[in-house]
Amino acid sequence: MNQRITLIEKYYSLIDQGKINFDPLQKNTLEKLNQLSLTISSENSKGFIKNFSSLISKKENHFTKGIYIWGGVGRGKSMLMDLFFNHVNSKSKKRTHFHNFMAETHDLIHTLRKNNNIKNIPDHAAEIISKGSKLLCFDEMELRDIADAMVLHRLFTGLWNRGVIIVATSNRPPEKLYEKGLHRDRVIPFIQNLNQKCDVLEIKGDKDFRLSLRKDMKGWFSPLSNKNSEILKDDFGQLIGEALPQPDYIPSAGRQIFIPKAAAGIAFLDFKDLCEKNLAARDYIEVGSRYRGLVIDNIPILNDEKRNESRRFIWLIDALYEAKCFIICSAAKKIEKIYTGNDWKFEFDRTRSRLIELTNSSRQNEN
Repeated sequence: MNQRITLIEKYYSLIDQGKINFDPLQKNTLEKLNQLSLTISSENSKGFIKNFSSLISKKENHFTKGIYIWGGVGRGKSMLMDLFFNHVNSKSKKRTHFHNFMAETHDLIHTLRKNNNIKNIPDHAAEIISKGSKLLCFDEMELRDIADAMVLHRLFTGLWNRGVIIVATSNRPPEKLYEKGLHRDRVIPFIQNLNQKCDVLEIKGDKDFRLSLRKDMKGWFSPLSNKNSEILKDDFGQLIGEALPQPDYIPSAGRQIFIPKAAAGIAFLDFKDLCEKNLAARDYIEVGSRYRGLVIDNIPILNDEKRNESRRFIWLIDALYEAKCFIICSAAKKIEKIYTGNDWKFEFDRTRSRLIELTNSSRQNEN
């Protein structure tokens, strides 16, 4: 990490290299992230990390605000946050998907409940989390779970009281979080604190840069070959830009769906990762809601010998279609010939049609 340049300089160098697209509507967010990066870096010493909480408690006017970035899909929110995260000079930091963070937190809370001597369990969880990370970066902050609503205010109050800086992305402003959720009154204090503790920034506009990147990309490659697999890897790299791909875990019905690599709202996986595992239709809905697009390698010929795998593939494509995702795939045969069985012959007629749409780079996002 080269701290001789600022985050703004890094941003423009990537534009010059053709790795990201310039968007004037990102300017305000970029400047705020740059300012936060400089603030953390200028104070970055063992003393800063050690004494940050006391600095906040003693001098409220010196409180370093976090940043909450919201806007439409493909507006560069995750890209900017990843640039910031990779650039900021601090070892006490963590970047994760918000749902993963909450799933981990609920596991921690479950463990803490076994100790009857702990009175405020969410606050105690916050203490443990804050010891590992003074900077938390969340991708896609979205509240859908009543269990999250029950602990959110006390948990994040504990984090903020201990000097943790929050940077988050979302598709909606804070006031719209958990808008029609059960017991939403429990979330209102969290939203009020979020507005107070973070600069809330909207990246306006409706241009989806990932769709722009896809315009010259094919969506379906056949037959299976090392060459086509490498093309998929290259396309994935272009779509995620400077973001660092990491394994992802999607909570679904009390379990975790493992995704080998994901970044910037795009997942890269093998057919077997989703369709050779015992997943249900609702699991694929969770996958579709998590990502903007999927890059899927090694789709085999689907037939009656692969009856279960074919059925799961149908569910996956239905979920991605309803979620308005795109896909880029490598497969053993062309779309028209990828299914040769009889068991799901009627159902797969619709799947073929949807595959053609999902792999079409001109298919526009309707959100």
